[in-house]
Amino acid sequence: QIGSTLTNSGTLNGTGSASLLSFSGTAAQTYGGDGILTSPVTNLELNNASGLSITNAIAADITANQFSMLSGDIITGVSTVAVGTSTASLGIFNYTSGTIVGKFKRWIAASAGNTDFPVGIVGATRTAGIDFTGAPTTGGTLTAQWQSLYPGANGLPLTEPGYPVLDSTASDGYWTVTAGDGLTDGIYTGTFTGTDITTVIDFTQVVLVKRADASSPWALDGTHVPSTGSNTTPILSRTGMVGFSDFAIAGTGSISILPITVEYFKGSKLASGNMLDWKVTCTNTPTATMVLERSNDARKFSAINSVTATALRCLQPFSYMDAAPNAGINYYRIKLIDADGKLAYSDIIALLNKEKGFDIVSMMPNPVQTMAIVNIASAVATKINIVVTDAAGKKVATRTFSLVAGSNKVPLDFSNLSAGNYQLTGITSATEKKTIRFIKN
Repeated sequence: QIGSTLTNSGTLNGTGSASLLSFSGTAAQTYGGDGILTSPVTNLELNNASGLSITNAIAADITANQFSMLSGDIITGVSTVAVGTSTASLGIFNYTSGTIVGKFKRWIAASAGNTDFPVGIVGATRTAGIDFTGAPTTGGTLTAQWQSLYPGANGLPLTEPGYPVLDSTASDGYWTVTAGDGLTDGIYTGTFTGTDITTVIDFTQVVLVKRADASSPWALDGTHVPSTGSNTTPILSRTGMVGFSDFAIAGTGSISILPITVEYFKGSKLASGNMLDWKVTCTNTPTATMVLERSNDARKFSAINSVTATALRCLQPFSYMDAAPNAGINYYRIKLIDADGKLAYSDIIALLNKEKGFDIVSMMPNPVQTMAIVNIASAVATKINIVVTDAAGKKVATRTFSLVAGSNKVPLDFSNLSAGNYQLTGITSATEKKTIRFIKN
């Protein structure tokens, strides 16, 4: 049992038949370091109301044959929490309470049945439930995550018979569910519960919409089931759905649209500190409040600056110099609040407060279908070589890019790769290397 912080700098073996890795402290706990956790852990347990943050630097699955969530939230960071190892060994998930803030993967057999994913934000579980009414042809995995990003209105308006025209999505965020490890076909009922939603004003008039990925239009898939719950906890469902992707809450007068959108948000590293620049569009709101927040783990953010602007002032860009950034990586986001108190968040960017070096912050989306954006924080302007290798270690792609001192969004086209597991390694002229894993669907 772990009652405080666990720092793993080597290899932690949890494969014994009676092994138990239990986080059961009373204060917030952290699993960190840069070591390897031997997978699968026979028994993984979270029983801490103050929660667990995974800050381990290895971007890998933390797999358990049996995972018991008894109390508290688990913030997964760059890792994915997984239950089971194959379609023949689905694993056991015992759930009492808590939220998985990040990616949660479960193995699915080639048979009918329901699987729940209690993902969401800290303090609010926004469960995605997938009930296969028609069995998949081949089993595999589903990985679910709540995205606290504006879903956008691409593909809207849509028409659901008996409902007003669907012309907006709830700005609180959306669910992503991706299939992997060979999962194919299957017909399912998707049921999604939006706890602590702030933008629904009539839950009886909202509808579940679906899209293939973040660049695709929203669409109506399967048959709508009338929504239940409440305005703050709407429960949306559709039967006869196929394929996996993004899911969002859509409506018209039933959705309170946040009249503030981010045109860009970027950061650069200067001798005097970290410079943050952004531009927003404000419509139909007399004022817009933008709270710049900073974090050292991309999970717990604190405000470092706030500005309230009129719609006229929003025509001009904004900037802020963080003259005292934390050592190491600094994560930034903007909390947007309109005149009625509704809020949303920008994307997160990262800046590296070091004299040299870089870090691969994230890759979105992952799993990837065609295009992905790799977010890289670099301490200095430099060139980086991107090397992609397959599961056998064979080099399958190389690219070279120039990095600025600050936050970099590197676009990569993976459309020519076959489905499978890959590693992406960044190598700078200083021969420093950073590696992340990704899946190509």
